[in-house]
Amino acid sequence: MLFDDYYKSSYDQLVTYYPTFYIDVVEMQAVLKAEGDMLDGVKDGIERVFGNCFVDSADEKTVEKLEGFLHIHLRTQKSLEERRRLVKSYLAGSGKLSSALLGDMIAVYTGASSTFEFKPFDEQGNNRLFIDTERGAESSFYPSDIMELISAKLPAHIPYQFNVVYEYGTAAGNEMVFGYPVESYCGNKLAGQEAFMP
Repeated sequence: MLFDDYYKSSYDQLVTYYPTFYIDVVEMQAVLKAEGDMLDGVKDGIERVFGNCFVDSADEKTVEKLEGFLHIHLRTQKSLEERRRLVKSYLAGSGKLSSALLGDMIAVYTGASSTFEFKPFDEQGNNRLFIDTERGAESSFYPSDIMELISAKLPAHIPYQFNVVYEYGTAAGNEMVFGYPVESYCGNKLAGQEAFMP
């Protein structure tokens, strides 16, 4: 919020600048109300422009433009907050490619850390990038978004395997008895190919 909301409206603020005998003049009240409405519109416009400079506070129209610029294709109907999170993760991935950069991109989307390992996966000694990430605390999670994000960043000749590790519990009454780690296999692919969910 850029402006102090001490006054209810710009009209109420403008009235304080004028002599008290103007309060009874009908024409002056009309002028002050018109100018107050105009100033309220200007304030709202400035707040909107300022908010759109940051992904976390951008409105839907700005997020839509950013998605077009970043070539983000939405497969499902997501909330504005989910779309902002995805745009932020794409923007976090600028600079020289490294596991730290990929980890930052995934962390922006999931809110959790990831581990990376580049090692042989077949008898011929071909290498694959293995990515394990935690589920994170976000209420919504789309592994296909992360796979598309990774595919956009990795060179097309590097195959990778993406796994999500999370815990779920069994309950007895109102208490959690056991927490089981679960590894969710999200896909094996070459970067640059269409993301899929098996």
